[in-house]
Amino acid sequence: MAYSLGIDTGGTYTDAVLLSDDKQVIATAKSLTTRHCLADGIRQAIKQLPTEYLTEIKLVSLSTTLATNAVVEEQGNPVLGLFAGYSDKQLARVKIPEIIGQSHVHIIQGGHSAAGKPTAPLDLDSARRIIEKNHAHVSAIAISSMFSVRNTEHEKALQEMIQSICDKPVTCGYELSRALDAPRRALTSVLNARLISFTKELITSVEAIKIDFGINAPLMIVKGDGTLINAKTAQKKPVETILSGPAASVMGAALLSGKKNLIVADMGGTTTDIAIIRDGQPKINAHGAKVGNWSPMVNAIAVHAVGLGGDSEVKFGGSSGKIAIGPRRVMPMSLLCDKHPEVIAQLTAQNKLAPSTRSNRFAVPLYTNALLQEQLDDEEMRAWETLQKGPLEIESLVVSDNHLARAVARLQRKGMVLYSGFTPSDAAHVLGKMSHWSVEGAEIGAKIWIKQMRRVYGLGTWEADDIQSACQAITDRVIDCIANTLITVALDEGEYQIKDLPTEALAELIGELLWGKNKAESLFDLNFARDYHLVAVGGPVASFYPQVSQRIHSSLIMPEHAAVSNAIGAVATNVKQTVSITITEAQQGVYRVHAFDIIKDFEDYEQAITFAQQHAGQNAEASAKAAGAISLTTTYHIDENRVNNSIDGDVFFEATVTATAEGLPA
Repeated sequence: MAYSLGIDTGGTYTDAVLLSDDKQVIATAKSLTTRHCLADGIRQAIKQLPTEYLTEIKLVSLSTTLATNAVVEEQGNPVLGLFAGYSDKQLARVKIPEIIGQSHVHIIQGGHSAAGKPTAPLDLDSARRIIEKNHAHVSAIAISSMFSVRNTEHEKALQEMIQSICDKPVTCGYELSRALDAPRRALTSVLNARLISFTKELITSVEAIKIDFGINAPLMIVKGDGTLINAKTAQKKPVETILSGPAASVMGAALLSGKKNLIVADMGGTTTDIAIIRDGQPKINAHGAKVGNWSPMVNAIAVHAVGLGGDSEVKFGGSSGKIAIGPRRVMPMSLLCDKHPEVIAQLTAQNKLAPSTRSNRFAVPLYTNALLQEQLDDEEMRAWETLQKGPLEIESLVVSDNHLARAVARLQRKGMVLYSGFTPSDAAHVLGKMSHWSVEGAEIGAKIWIKQMRRVYGLGTWEADDIQSACQAITDRVIDCIANTLITVALDEGEYQIKDLPTEALAELIGELLWGKNKAESLFDLNFARDYHLVAVGGPVASFYPQVSQRIHSSLIMPEHAAVSNAIGAVATNVKQTVSITITEAQQGVYRVHAFDIIKDFEDYEQAITFAQQHAGQNAEASAKAAGAISLTTTYHIDENRVNNSIDGDVFFEATVTATAEGLPA
């Protein structure tokens, strides 16, 4: 019998699952993710699987939340952006200068019109000087030209010029999306470039481990739409793996639950991701992925992602006067003390002192590479080297070496350092709902957190040692946030909106009516999605979702292997590639097909449609084969934009011909 190996590298845990041909779970394993060297966590997970099955593995498939988390946490390697024909205002609209830094944003002359005609000659000389000056200081280069979806020549010319100068990866906007909206396409190109080195490191690690364990099987990666691509394609287009982890979790939850209509809630270390499945099919976001503050133009399962996970920081909520959860991810105190037992003595001493905003705050090294280290100044390098000796207590560091403390803070903003803090996972350890990390560390951390909330922020009335009540309050707040998020998703799904009131605020209001401070006197009740099952997956769900389902009166399924749903979903899907070609009316009665490098006019509309279908189908099938598919099936869809009125009759604006090629992973 042949077996499949599913791997999920998440922000906190790395999971591995062996599945048989008939999708039965043979074995599962879980190990802490090792961000400083991803291979270590993957290797430890695979080591726990029965060795007799490894040489019989015929497919290895990987899902990961690392791309999602990098976008949510606004981390990534330095990249340079070349933007032909753009304005500063267009790039500012999608916050590109904030992402890569204004000094790495370069606007040059060039670009095309909506008809695919040049609006200005491409300034290759300026572009060449920019690349020659800056390529050594970045990890990749992003290119986007105005209306490149209608004519690719300027992006291709820039790509060719860059490749003649250096070997840095180059991302072109037209390769990632054929949809209009140039600023978002530029954003997609930038995010893709920032993720290339992360993805390459992960894939290289897995390929090396396959050899070490004698696994001779192709490596596939889960895309954000729940389908697969091979490793080569993923290294070129890593932005397509944004929401890979949530997508795999959705596919895994569907397989494990055996139900057709689901609301899937995947709670990880960093985020909670919620998706809807109808008749066995996940809903695809018509507007592309939405992750944190960014909306790249990539197909993705419609996932509502919020910064609420087991490792989210529990803090003072400011003007709300409530406990706030996330969105920043921190290292739980229980995990910190489990990995570094010497910290317990430091926490015990800290608990005897007056609290501050830096209470419970330690710094640990997270991630680096040669390029990031090259960008460090002397103080930052000293901080990095000091961190290799063990966690640094920020409160004492501020007093003893303020320059070093500031350098550590800069490393944290660069994504190289992770701070510790009190989290929902710590609260679960205190309440006895979890025990896999240090309960003692969680309990001391809880005492320090109570002092900090009461004395620094004036929040809460808990007694100094009443950690049970404080942690129950944290758990209740997590349950509130999850329930409100589920209501938000339902409101968005039904497009229920009140003018000038965001759906999140409306959900908060509904939640306050249902289970707020006056819940005992409330005349309201809620039956949530009666025709759907709430399927909760992910490591922390057992600590929170039974109470969530009771609160919203929803039937709950927590599958047997809920904690490794992502890894199961990684091998529960196929390869799929979609290509769209646009037809416009160049002038009355002349239909222009924008087919990649070919722009061709037809006087007969049906001929234009046939030509577009042929080219879309050929490109979709070629892309699917390149992405690792066999036994292809291709389907077509035509979306027309026409208006028929009594004055002008039938008026044609535009048509989009889409070909979808799907097949089994090779």
